[in-house]
Amino acid sequence: LLRKNNSLWMLPDDPLNFRQWFNLDMSNWSMAVKPVEFGKDSSLTSIVHSRFKSFHDCVAPILADAQLTIDCRRYLPGDPDP
Repeated sequence: LLRKNNSLWMLPDDPLNFRQWFNLDMSNWSMAVKPVEFGKDSSLTSIVHSRFKSFHDCVAPILADAQLTIDCRRYLPGDPDP
C-alpha cells in the first residue's frame, strides 16, 4: 500500500520540502491495514514466495494448513464509517 500511495518516483508538489517526500498520512488512501496488537496474534507464521503465480494460487495451501481465511473489505466515499 505504501508503494501504491506514496511512490518514490512521483515528485511531491514542492520537491525542496523534505516533509512532502515521505508523507505517511493514510487519511486519503483508498484502503488501510488494521493493525494487530503485538503479541495477540497467535496465527502460524510462514514465508510466502512465488514466481509467476497468482496470489490465490500461492497462498491457498498456506491458508488451508493454518485454517485461515482472507476477509477483504473496502471502504468507499459515502459508505458508513468502518
